[in-house]
Amino acid sequence: LGQWSWEAGDTVINTGGNYGIKSQSSSANKPGGRDAATSWTDAIGNLWLFGGYGYDGANSYGRLNDLWKYDIMSSQWSWQNGDTLINKEGNYGSKGVSSVSSKPGSRYSSISWRDLSGNLWLWGGYGYD
Repeated sequence: LGQWSWEAGDTVINTGGNYGIKSQSSSANKPGGRDAATSWTDAIGNLWLFGGYGYDGANSYGRLNDLWKYDIMSSQWSWQNGDTLINKEGNYGSKGVSSVSSKPGSRYSSISWRDLSGNLWLWGGYGYD
């Protein structure tokens, strides 16, 4: 207890992401370096990461809207949704109706929480609508 261990990621700063294939975990996948991202855990302990200000798949620096999952059991990342490049506008669709084409715009400093049903709620941030 009370000790750190390095689990995954780069040993240098300011690196771009390696997205791989959407929803497929791989030891080669990794989000790019970033700050002011939103994070949470799911009901089984996996770690989730959304957006922030950082480096995309082309190693460009800006606002992100990528959604990542870190699987605790496999110690691997998988890109779940969003764009692989910076500064993208959102697609909001119809209010209250979920859709595979819906996604928030690129942003940083948003907040999130998970409700009792396991749904993620995302609010605010600086970025693109």
